[in-house]
Amino acid sequence: SQARLQKDDFVDQLAVDVHSACLDMKKSLALINSQKDTVDEAKEALRLSIVRFDNGAGTNLDVYDSEVSLAQVRQNLAQGTYDYTMAKAQLDRLRGREFSSEEAIWQ
Repeated sequence: SQARLQKDDFVDQLAVDVHSACLDMKKSLALINSQKDTVDEAKEALRLSIVRFDNGAGTNLDVYDSEVSLAQVRQNLAQGTYDYTMAKAQLDRLRGREFSSEEAIWQ
């Protein structure tokens, strides 16, 4: 009966771990999708701040702020990609599969 209880605990924990990895993948994928759109917006904001600066209507601080915003968005995108990859690797490990970089999100 002790072995049966241990087996049941193991199965329950495995189910929780699989569910958690799936939720982490969904959360990361949502972040990735939102940041892809935001990168384009940040690039356009940087382009506009450079044009304003070149025409004397903006300051170099506006350009720097736009550059920092773009860098932050790119960092968020990279973090989301990393988190997704780690969650997928965890799910693959739990399922007894080898992680395949061919299925990676960035390809």
